[in-house]
Amino acid sequence: MKCVSKCITVMIVFFIFQLLPLHSFASNCSEPSKQLALQKCYNQSYENDILSTLARSTDLSIRANAYKYYGLYMDMHKMSVSQLHTLMEECISESNLSPTKRMLRHKYGLDTNLFPNERAVSDAKLEWMIASTLLNLAGYKATSTLLDCSIYGTNYNEGPRADGLFTTKIRNTNTYKNWVSCYRRGQSVPSSISFEKSEDVDLYLSLHAVNIYVNQQASAVNHCLAIEITDVYDFAFMSDISFVSIVNNAAFYAQNIGALNNINVNIRLNE
Repeated sequence: MKCVSKCITVMIVFFIFQLLPLHSFASNCSEPSKQLALQKCYNQSYENDILSTLARSTDLSIRANAYKYYGLYMDMHKMSVSQLHTLMEECISESNLSPTKRMLRHKYGLDTNLFPNERAVSDAKLEWMIASTLLNLAGYKATSTLLDCSIYGTNYNEGPRADGLFTTKIRNTNTYKNWVSCYRRGQSVPSSISFEKSEDVDLYLSLHAVNIYVNQQASAVNHCLAIEITDVYDFAFMSDISFVSIVNNAAFYAQNIGALNNINVNIRLNE
């Protein structure tokens, strides 16, 4: 993934927190009945995935406290958009008097055994967890998924399944369809492709530029075209003075103190 695409992701998060009116979520989230239905659907779809993500973390402290992280994750997904927005504002303002923040710290030991390194890591992880939850509620499920994996230090692997989160989205893009078509016709194909926001905003934010190739061995075994898409989800420092750089470098800082982790992304498709 290119640095620019990830800083755009962070800008979207910042946009949701600071600029987007809460009524912008109205189509999905404003009415209590719709809010509950959305949360129920989300919890049923992702409950097992988040436990698996936590269990596969490369961070020993996260694996040791997996069920505490899971509890915090589920508590956040029971909050309304308004509550999440308020909690993020409290975190950004570094208010230690926030009732919600104080409750979460006490319940999950955020000052002690859950995040043993330092308060800065504790607060940064909490902020990015809120960011991921809001992104999901805003409809950016792929972006939210990779952000979760970065928070917990878990590589993302998606096998060749018809209903995979990324597989479904990727197959619907002309960029991918054209690459596969050219390969099958024996034409030269590039070793990388980019998903643009005009095709799928979620893929643009979560992946954007990726490596792509045909795994010849897997193709022979499975008697199909076995395609692999790979990426490294990380943030690079930007030295220019701009709003984009400021937001990107905030994520770079979070990455360097351990609040966000570099992760490998591998997506396999059989055609």
